[in-house]
Amino acid sequence: MTEYKREPAAIEEMLLAYARTPIVFRHAFTGMPDALALIPPAEGEWSIAQIVTHLRIVDGHLLVAFAGAERPNEGVMRPRNPPAFAARMDEFELRRATVIVALRNLAPELWDTPYLFRTKESTARALVTRFVRHDGIHLKQIIATRHAVEAGAHV
Repeated sequence: MTEYKREPAAIEEMLLAYARTPIVFRHAFTGMPDALALIPPAEGEWSIAQIVTHLRIVDGHLLVAFAGAERPNEGVMRPRNPPAFAARMDEFELRRATVIVALRNLAPELWDTPYLFRTKESTARALVTRFVRHDGIHLKQIIATRHAVEAGAHV
């Protein structure tokens, strides 16, 4: 993992890496029927759609920390008819773009100021570095899930 420095260029490097996730995810889904995104690879594991929803919810918590948004309660209610996968992906892309704007609006000196993220304090630098890695872990999970579901799918 890249060791990020305090200069604005390093901050921009982190933001570009964080902004790239939706693009990389879209590429990973190319040619995949939406229905496959809703199938978990095994009992108790997340479907691709659930992984994308998870990342959108995490981004909502980042907006609370950095932009003063209201705390999301998205994990509380589960709609009977969840949105189609394409709509979930669109919502994730929009939320991620909103987070990137909020982070770009932070002055460079504020990147090392502690913020309250959920129940713990952390800096913007530490959180974005952590979530770039978090995105990478979920990308690997999505690719493995897609292969597992396609291998067992009868679509």
